Amino acid sequence: MQPKLLFIDDDIDTRDVVRESLIAQGFHVVCVQTGAEAIARLEREEFEAVISDLNMPGMSGLELCRRVHRNWPNLPLLVLTGFLSTGTSVEALRAGACEVLSKPIRMQELLLALTRALAGRRVERKHTPRRATPAHEPNPSPRS
Repeated sequence: MQPKLLFIDDDIDTRDVVRESLIAQGFHVVCVQTGAEAIARLEREEFEAVISDLNMPGMSGLELCRRVHRNWPNLPLLVLTGFLSTGTSVEALRAGACEVLSKPIRMQELLLALTRALAGRRVERKHTPRRATPAHEPNPSPRS
């Protein structure tokens, strides 16, 4: 089964190039333009990883990182930026990104980062026990 990725970038040319490159590598890729669209898709569908631009109109990539990390803490998130600096990287990692990559995108670097992220997710899923009850249901109170 193809790993399903969510790719967020407001630049259509970047979305097309990355999507086609990832599809050629065997991934199923869903592309959206904004952080708000990304959150809506994440609420409806399951993805193996998220790749997001950092600088976008509306919801920033950092805010998207925070929301994804808060709501889907085990979902790997890779951040792409044309303005890479140590400060930017640290801020994105603190917000929940697992990797920060610079633009222009080097596909080999992106593929290696995705491989690491997906391998980490598989290991985490394997060693994380499944919950018997949904997280929103309270545990029964102990009997006296």
